[in-house]
Amino acid sequence: MLKAIAKHAQVLKYASEEIQNDKEVVLQAISNDGRVLEYASEEIQNDKDVVLQAILKDGESFIFASKSIQNDEKFIIQAVSNNGRSLLFVPQLFRN
Repeated sequence: MLKAIAKHAQVLKYASEEIQNDKEVVLQAISNDGRVLEYASEEIQNDKDVVLQAILKDGESFIFASKSIQNDEKFIIQAVSNNGRSLLFVPQLFRN
């Protein structure tokens, strides 16, 4: 499965819940396409290390982070510092 995901990150969408909850597999997929964070488990979407890697690859992936991460001011600053495009997906409350 890891080889398939290494070549085609979108395969994560069809993977088992166990695979979608495997940090190593998800990070491999994210290294190809940050937006596959959408298909990761809720637990992985709440992992700041994984989410930051996704944002580094594609700022739009911020929208797939858990709500607690999306509302974490320190994380938002880190995310925007690493990929300014993620600012487009930050809750309005933090944009001022």
